[in-house]
Amino acid sequence: MVEQLIKFFEEKERDMRKPDFDRKTRKIFFDQCFGALEFVNRITNGEHEAELVELWSKNWCNKLLTIVYELD
Repeated sequence: MVEQLIKFFEEKERDMRKPDFDRKTRKIFFDQCFGALEFVNRITNGEHEAELVELWSKNWCNKLLTIVYELD
Protein backbone atom coordinates (compact mmCIF):
# COMPACT_ATOMS: atom_id res chain seq x y z
CA MET A 1 0.00 0.00 0.00
CA VAL A 2 2.83 2.41 0.84
CA GLU A 3 4.47 1.72 -2.53
CA GLN A 4 1.23 2.61 -4.29
CA LEU A 5 1.03 5.81 -2.28
CA ILE A 6 4.54 6.77 -3.38
CA LYS A 7 3.59 6.15 -7.01
CA PHE A 8 0.58 8.42 -6.52
CA PHE A 9 2.83 11.14 -5.06
CA GLU A 10 5.18 10.78 -8.01
CA GLU A 11 2.31 11.15 -10.48
CA LYS A 12 1.02 14.23 -8.69
CA GLU A 13 4.53 15.70 -8.59
CA ARG A 14 4.81 15.31 -12.37
CA ASP A 15 1.41 16.92 -12.81
CA MET A 16 2.34 19.81 -10.53
CA ARG A 17 5.42 20.53 -12.65
CA LYS A 18 3.39 21.04 -15.81
CA PRO A 19 3.57 24.69 -16.81
CA ASP A 20 -0.13 24.97 -17.61
CA PHE A 21 -1.19 24.57 -13.97
CA ASP A 22 -1.43 27.60 -11.73
CA ARG A 23 -0.70 27.74 -8.00
CA LYS A 24 -4.31 27.04 -7.07
CA THR A 25 -4.29 23.82 -9.09
CA ARG A 26 -0.89 22.78 -7.71
CA LYS A 27 -2.26 23.36 -4.19
CA ILE A 28 -5.20 21.09 -4.98
CA PHE A 29 -2.73 18.36 -6.01
CA PHE A 30 -0.81 18.90 -2.76
CA ASP A 31 -4.04 18.53 -0.79
CA GLN A 32 -4.87 15.35 -2.70
CA CYS A 33 -1.49 13.90 -1.72
CA PHE A 34 -2.05 14.66 1.94
CA GLY A 35 -5.57 13.24 1.73
CA ALA A 36 -4.21 10.05 0.17
CA LEU A 37 -1.72 9.80 3.02
CA GLU A 38 -4.52 10.10 5.57
CA PHE A 39 -6.61 7.58 3.68
CA VAL A 40 -3.83 4.98 3.60
CA ASN A 41 -3.21 5.48 7.31
CA ARG A 42 -6.90 5.02 8.04
CA ILE A 43 -7.48 1.92 5.94
CA THR A 44 -4.38 0.25 7.37
CA ASN A 45 -5.59 1.07 10.90
CA GLY A 46 -2.44 3.04 11.61
CA GLU A 47 -0.29 -0.03 11.01
CA HIS A 48 2.19 2.00 8.94
CA GLU A 49 1.69 5.33 10.70
CA ALA A 50 5.31 5.89 11.73
CA GLU A 51 6.51 5.01 8.22
CA LEU A 52 3.91 7.30 6.65
CA VAL A 53 4.78 10.22 8.92
CA GLU A 54 8.44 9.84 8.08
CA LEU A 55 7.72 9.46 4.37
CA TRP A 56 5.61 12.63 4.32
CA SER A 57 7.73 14.81 6.60
CA LYS A 58 11.15 13.82 5.27
CA ASN A 59 10.45 13.16 1.61
CA TRP A 60 7.31 14.71 0.23
CA CYS A 61 5.86 17.64 2.14
CA ASN A 62 8.62 20.17 1.49
CA LYS A 63 9.28 18.86 -2.02
CA LEU A 64 5.67 19.40 -3.02
CA LEU A 65 5.31 22.72 -1.24
CA THR A 66 8.38 23.94 -3.11
CA ILE A 67 6.60 23.14 -6.36
CA VAL A 68 3.31 24.71 -5.23
CA TYR A 69 4.99 27.99 -4.36
CA GLU A 70 7.53 27.83 -7.20
CA LEU A 71 10.52 27.92 -4.91
CA ASP A 72 12.73 25.66 -7.00
